[in-house]
Amino acid sequence: MAKRVEFYLCRHGATRQNAEDSGTDRIRGWMDLPLSDIGRKEVKRLAFKLEDSGIKHIISSDMLRAKQTADAIAATTGAKVSHERGLRPWDLGKFTGMESSKIADQILSYAKNKPDAVVPQGESFETFSHRCLSTLARVIDANRNTTFCIVTHHRVERLLKGWVDAGEKPSWDINWATFNKHGERTASCETFDVDAEMLMKAVAAEEKTRKVA
Repeated sequence: MAKRVEFYLCRHGATRQNAEDSGTDRIRGWMDLPLSDIGRKEVKRLAFKLEDSGIKHIISSDMLRAKQTADAIAATTGAKVSHERGLRPWDLGKFTGMESSKIADQILSYAKNKPDAVVPQGESFETFSHRCLSTLARVIDANRNTTFCIVTHHRVERLLKGWVDAGEKPSWDINWATFNKHGERTASCETFDVDAEMLMKAVAAEEKTRKVA
């Protein structure tokens, strides 16, 4: 059984809250936004690029912008689509709708310095990271024997890459420079791989710590 699992990691297309559309990037969080006209054109181009990729299964979050992106890819690849609530982005509560650049330091502070603190009207970084990484671990493990694609959001992508860049440790270490860096452009897609066994161990270790606490 392969230790490392390779898959396609795609970001949803642009909405009216993304810089690629409006020129000003705003926190989208759990706002259930549809793709904009630009976003629909982006994902159409992405879908045709992936037409011969061999993707059999697309797993996306259950938010509209991700679902629309996944459906576009499915239309050219014939892949089945499933949705995971656990792949939603960080619920940033009171920050939703604000300009990303103006509150980036505050968001990083919640993640790095006070991960247990709940963002008002939202969720804590710890809740977000546990939800996303445990969902990713389950999805990756379940699909390791097929060609699959994960359609994700900005901070989910940053979280996974931050964990990888920190050494893929079972201690949930995150490379904060990676996490805080602006992610891939909307409707981007790359071939990605992770140490699936280590990700599963990280989830098990974290859940054990939670039970003890």
